[in-house]
Amino acid sequence: MQTFIQVNIENTTSFSFQRPLLSWLKARNPEMAVLDLDSFSDEMLVKQAGRLIQEAVKYAVYFKVAEPDAKLGAAFKLLEEIIGEDKPGLILLEGTHARLTAILQSRPHLQFNTVPNPEEVKQHLDHYFNPAN
Repeated sequence: MQTFIQVNIENTTSFSFQRPLLSWLKARNPEMAVLDLDSFSDEMLVKQAGRLIQEAVKYAVYFKVAEPDAKLGAAFKLLEEIIGEDKPGLILLEGTHARLTAILQSRPHLQFNTVPNPEEVKQHLDHYFNPAN
């Protein structure tokens, strides 16, 4: 199983039912498990994300930071799951967040990349999940 998780890091809650990146990825990889959460997600959703990572053959997590000083909240709990699992995976960061960057860069088992926009996120995901294309 392959897994993709999008994490929106913001200081306010946002309810967007349309996540174009998730739709695009699901269309290209119908069997993939996809999930999105944010800084305010409940513990059950974070645990579900952690289970998906544990069960995945390949996983990628995309942190989209809206504000550099935003509190990580639930995203930090997911980060603890990723670090605790010590399992190789692709981690993408769009935006600036000093604490998140420092934690992720210090983990040699993670393939960590910063990306300037969603189009580059797509390129990284396509290369990671579909290397033959």
